[in-house]
Amino acid sequence: MMAVEKRSAVGDKAKEIEGKAKEIWLQIETFFINLWNWSLKHKEIAIPAAVGILLVLVLFFSCCCYCCCCRKKTRKKVKEKLKMKGVKPSKMLRRIQPGKRVKRVMEEVGSMTFRLKYNQSTEILTVKVIESNDIPVRDLSGHSYSFVEVKLLPLHKDSPIEYKTALVRPATFNPSFGDGFTFCIPQKEAKQQKLCLTQYEKNRFSQKDGIGQIEMDLKSVLTTKEEEYIKKLYPYDPLIGVEKETGAVYLSMELDRDIWELKIEIEEADILPEDEDKEKCTSYVTLAILDKEGKRLEKRKTNTCPGTLQPEFDEVITFSVPDGSLLDTQILIKLKSKRFLLPSKLIGQFIITPESESWKKLLEDNALKARWFQMYHKPSS
Repeated sequence: MMAVEKRSAVGDKAKEIEGKAKEIWLQIETFFINLWNWSLKHKEIAIPAAVGILLVLVLFFSCCCYCCCCRKKTRKKVKEKLKMKGVKPSKMLRRIQPGKRVKRVMEEVGSMTFRLKYNQSTEILTVKVIESNDIPVRDLSGHSYSFVEVKLLPLHKDSPIEYKTALVRPATFNPSFGDGFTFCIPQKEAKQQKLCLTQYEKNRFSQKDGIGQIEMDLKSVLTTKEEEYIKKLYPYDPLIGVEKETGAVYLSMELDRDIWELKIEIEEADILPEDEDKEKCTSYVTLAILDKEGKRLEKRKTNTCPGTLQPEFDEVITFSVPDGSLLDTQILIKLKSKRFLLPSKLIGQFIITPESESWKKLLEDNALKARWFQMYHKPSS
């Protein structure tokens, strides 16, 4: 009896569904019949509308087909590029792109010890290069030399004279020099200079094989006492000293020691265009907190300001900076230009180091009044 009742209930439900389907089908038929009758009465409007709808559908399907074909072609090209015998694409990508540990090892090129002294009465700067440690040697044949080149920029930017230490043969991992250099430079000009120490190797392959370099701002290190510094060398960059001023950012900073929060208010910027005809630019500013080794800890950015070379942001960005890391913290300021369907273009950048006057004033007064920070950028080639 229970089975019979269940079958009858199922049959009733099926009949109800069929009835509803018939009703929907009748409604659709009546709609199309009414539409056909209306089109016969209004031929002047109905025919152009139908043609327009067909054209839109044709264009839509043709665009879809074109996009699918383009995707297939790009996938084929990528697969052909990544195709290697016996290696899967994922493993192959891991081999091509080195990991973080490998990159750190590749960037480590040793350190350099040197001394600085500035005599204010005679206006003479003394630079003494003592030694280098853990320097990679490119030529292990014994016929290679190590030496260091000293420059003050922009003082020696166009100077044909080279200030180099004596050659140390053979090139070792820990060459010692002990050579001193003196430069006569007024105190006002000295504060605007940067000391560049470049480690070179003269070997069978090159007369000046660049290994590493140090770039140090003299604004905050000019003292009457002789001080010794041990600085980490960074990978050699042949474009050092040829940076161009491309703009400036106007900002202020405030340090709240109760909650160890650093507030940076970015007010405006000024962009120097590369082309004289260019009068518009969509720009924004990025701020990054770096440790003493240059590793990025935090990053923030402002909203974009379109269509002007004098953008106004008026935004406040906050970072959490612990007390123990204040003396090892750097702030990287970047001014960028946003481009349509392309990666953002770097206009210029500037690093506020712990040795700079701005950072020292911030630590003393817990605030830094608004000022302009010039942005610099190296040429692409």
